[in-house]
Amino acid sequence: PAQCEIDVSAVMSSVAIIVAPGTLVDFDVTPIMGAAGSGADDFFRDPASAHLRIRGKAIMSDVRVKVRRLGF
Repeated sequence: PAQCEIDVSAVMSSVAIIVAPGTLVDFDVTPIMGAAGSGADDFFRDPASAHLRIRGKAIMSDVRVKVRRLGF
């Protein structure tokens, strides 16, 4: 499966990463006076699909992974 690594450094901002359903997401973002979270864990994960690694820091920022349903 395809692999992609994203390093996030957010300062006083908002970052939204949109993935397809079934994408494996390894989310490790440290919030400092901010928020970070992944909604990809709520969906079925297909082991044959793409693997996305997200690492970094959110300083007074919001970093989120959102799953977009196909066809919308």
